Amino acid sequence: MNGISFRKDIIPLSLPIFLGMIVFQVQTIANRAFLGQVAVEYLSVISNVVFPLWTMMAMLNALATGATILMCHKLGAGDKPGARRIAVAALVGNAAVGVAIFLFWSLAGRPVYQFMGVQGSVLEDCVA
Repeated sequence: MNGISFRKDIIPLSLPIFLGMIVFQVQTIANRAFLGQVAVEYLSVISNVVFPLWTMMAMLNALATGATILMCHKLGAGDKPGARRIAVAALVGNAAVGVAIFLFWSLAGRPVYQFMGVQGSVLEDCVA
């Protein structure tokens, strides 16, 4: 791959991300164990909230990855102003998407969770 070594170039870059993901998973397990000891209902709340949360985060990650690829193409072509325009558009766009997601969950959170089948006190805790 054009002088790129998996062992020398890729692993050192990916190792901090990998370790961060492991720490995140351990933290998630510990949080859920703690919540399960407090009240079992909280595990249901977390399970219902995490699904749409990670779906939204995956969408934002995909947008950021796409913007990064476009900026790299522009920089590789020597078009710094074009890369800067994409960076500004990505920042403004991500801010707008963040506001849109906030408004969506503020206004439509209850109906979404009801559509998912969440009821009673678990529903109240999901939208609190």
